[in-house]
Amino acid sequence: MRILFVSHTPKKDIKLYKGSHLIASHNFKKMGHKVEHVCREDWTKFFKIYNKFKPEVIIFVGVTAGAIALLKKFRLINCKTVFHWGDNYVEIMGKKYGENIIGFLENCAVKYSDIVLTMSKYRLERGIKEFNKVQDKNIFYLPQGYNPLFFRNSKKIKLPGKNNIKIVYAGELCKGKGFGNFLDKFEKLDNVDLILLGSELFKELPKDKENIFYIGWVTPNKVYSYLKSADFLLVTEDNDSSLKLFEYQLLGKPVLVPKGRISKYLDLKNNVYYNSFQDIKKIMYREYNFEKQKIDSWEDIGKKYMKIIRRSQ
Repeated sequence: MRILFVSHTPKKDIKLYKGSHLIASHNFKKMGHKVEHVCREDWTKFFKIYNKFKPEVIIFVGVTAGAIALLKKFRLINCKTVFHWGDNYVEIMGKKYGENIIGFLENCAVKYSDIVLTMSKYRLERGIKEFNKVQDKNIFYLPQGYNPLFFRNSKKIKLPGKNNIKIVYAGELCKGKGFGNFLDKFEKLDNVDLILLGSELFKELPKDKENIFYIGWVTPNKVYSYLKSADFLLVTEDNDSSLKLFEYQLLGKPVLVPKGRISKYLDLKNNVYYNSFQDIKKIMYREYNFEKQKIDSWEDIGKKYMKIIRRSQ
């Protein structure tokens, strides 16, 4: 099968495991399918790449999805289209680009795609209620997975800081992912070090705090070493489909998760819900006895993904 991915991913990142759509593309290649990408730099060359590659399926991600879905609606492209609905786009990009335009593009992507595939029970419910999609017919729920090889080959390491309790966050460090006013709360926590792994440096991230450490981008095969070494794992975004959230569940460690929409749609069992970072101190000093959760491997997720793509409406 010839599969074209259209996303906001820069060219330099398509070989990295940054985002579930890129994990899917790696798996599809391993299965023997031909895969091509239209990256952020190539959006204006979409038709040139489309006409040359002649895809049987287009999978699109992010705000560009609405534009591709409209091309399908007006029959300017004629292959099967799959909207990989992986984020809360209005919340992440609405303030920067305008909630109306981002909302319009997201709605078009859901309405006019042949298949909608989401990792979120919240967005699955939205698709059914707001857009009259039918579950397991034209909208499908497929949670995230993990890489067993990365997991097996990782070992505990010594984390930075002098405090006893280590909290690790792995992911993008940006306002769209929930970073903002909470860092000053961690400064005031006794006995706690916060270790941040991320692909984007949040512009207001303090560099001179004794208990906050910015490691920077860590390759996916090394991230698990940090996760295994932590006492708590941190989620800042009210999103029930983030890749790190599913990876965190493997470890049997308490995961600090915002108590909001995510707590309604999440049924994973290692989560400790907080209302704000002001109450995090009370949460951290309780005793927890969590068990490792069973999460599918990336390879198994890739097989399920391909079965969904092969299904007709």
